[in-house]
Amino acid sequence: MLVNYLRNQGDAGASWSMLGLAIRLAQTLGLHCTPDPNSISNPRKREEAIIRSSIWRSLIWQDTLASLCYDRPSGIVVLESIPSNTASPRFYSFFDSCHHLFVTANKIGHALNQAKFAGERLSHETVLDFRKLVNIIETRSVPHLQDPSKCQSKNDYIQHYIFRLFTDSVMVCLYRPAMTGDESQDDNITDYYLNRCRSTLQTYMELMNLNAPFQRLWFFVHITFSSALILGQAAYARNVHSDKTFLKRFFNSLSQNRAFVSVPVYENAWRLLHEFLTSNDNNMEE
Repeated sequence: MLVNYLRNQGDAGASWSMLGLAIRLAQTLGLHCTPDPNSISNPRKREEAIIRSSIWRSLIWQDTLASLCYDRPSGIVVLESIPSNTASPRFYSFFDSCHHLFVTANKIGHALNQAKFAGERLSHETVLDFRKLVNIIETRSVPHLQDPSKCQSKNDYIQHYIFRLFTDSVMVCLYRPAMTGDESQDDNITDYYLNRCRSTLQTYMELMNLNAPFQRLWFFVHITFSSALILGQAAYARNVHSDKTFLKRFFNSLSQNRAFVSVPVYENAWRLLHEFLTSNDNNMEE
């Protein structure tokens, strides 16, 4: 809870340190070695295993998100693999879909850090392999996570947009180091990256329309502002009118909602985005 509070206040350094402590304490208690609850017949022990597994899974999610967002090494190495058989008739629930996504994201984070340590970028083939894994998870998720028209309740819609925002965010973080910014940049990589940025912003606006409390989570705010600035730079550099219009609509929605109000770091990001859009519009008029 303290880690989440610090992150929601934009204090990345303190939250990073506290999360590391929480991970070490959990490992000391052996939470990372908890057996599968489904393999336990004793009801009391099964209930205990469910709680322990949930805590460890939560730490994996937190650690993975922080590592990708802040471009820092992950404190947890996830050894489990992702089911890759798309022929299975079973769909992943919301929580299973998120867990599979974060296991993949954990592997992405480690691969990115290894490449960074070696002074290299991930190869295009490696990026595509991770992209395929994420696509498998997306296509194996329950119908309402894939298609908003399948949603039957507000909770279904919230799960749909949260999962979509998670997948977009992971892909944005995966492709971010591949963006060289020079003329040699592959147009397919650029287009895919910017499409994921657009999807991130659109999804966040949908969460705002639902008035979902999750819109205030540090990760969603962080990745949304990052995507907005990235898309803004590309829109004005490439003179893409549709993206400029889209960004203004996003900014207006954000201005009316202000879910991040009273958090200085996000207030500053909001002002930076406003100044960026305003200054570029003025430059275009001149």
